[in-house]
Amino acid sequence: DDALLRTYVEILATAGDKISTFKDLDAFMTRKLHGYSDADGVQKSAIVAEMQSMSMHSILSGPKTVVRAFTGTGLTAFMRPVATIIGSTGDYIKGNDSTMRSAFAQIHAMNQSFGEAWSVAKQRWAGQITSDMPSVKSIADFVEADNIKDLEWDAIGNYIKNRGSEWDKAAYYSADAMRRVNKFPLFNYSTRAMGAVDQFFGHLMGRARVRQLAFNEAYDTIKQAKGAVSDADARELTRLYEAKFEQQVWTADGQLNDTFLKRAQEEATLTEDLPQWGQAIQNVADKVPAAKPFLLFFRTSVNALKLTTKYTPL
Repeated sequence: DDALLRTYVEILATAGDKISTFKDLDAFMTRKLHGYSDADGVQKSAIVAEMQSMSMHSILSGPKTVVRAFTGTGLTAFMRPVATIIGSTGDYIKGNDSTMRSAFAQIHAMNQSFGEAWSVAKQRWAGQITSDMPSVKSIADFVEADNIKDLEWDAIGNYIKNRGSEWDKAAYYSADAMRRVNKFPLFNYSTRAMGAVDQFFGHLMGRARVRQLAFNEAYDTIKQAKGAVSDADARELTRLYEAKFEQQVWTADGQLNDTFLKRAQEEATLTEDLPQWGQAIQNVADKVPAAKPFLLFFRTSVNALKLTTKYTPL
């Protein structure tokens, strides 16, 4: 039937040269549903993945979780320009005011962008949350919405309904029922809220980055013309340059395209890559299920310690 044919074409497109017959496709689908462990890696069964997802929703369901995410991410987002202002005080006294004025311009841009960021956050709040969790390394990993996973799950369902055994169908329907529960807004409000928080402050930081680049360009232009840099001149030129730098910071489809901003957002949302020693501990946790309860959101914890150390004046 058409649905089965579309499923077959989609799977062939994503599976490379591993599938060439319907027998290969049968094996591929059952492995995706029931899980596997071989040279290609390890994948949990769909039922286990959904049970883990339900557990994470429960752990993150407390109201304090969202409040802490909001205050922590918000403080970190605004601390960057504030720290720059404090650090550039010496240069300002000596007559070099560009760094301090650039930092104030960033804060001003963030204040001006609250409405726009709120709209972006509402869209993220309304979005779906994937329950696929191959490895829970941070809260952001769990929050990350991926529509491709939903499409893959629908493709597996179409295939199992047409060619699966009774056991395959029972496993699929059981996992699908849990998946529907996990996607119910009442049960995933906390994870959706944290995703919206990250989008909110991430957008503010993006606007601040655009304003910073535009202000620096405007400041240099006026300096090269050997003119006094008045606030009115700087504001007018900055507005002209912002449109230019928006295209450098974001792609046409709204994805980040600025390495500095990506690192800043990862720091604010505690999603930076683990150091070598941290990754070694995470690998152990991935291989030893009994260690999982003791290392939930390990990357978040490590990055929180790094961030605290960075802003501690010792």
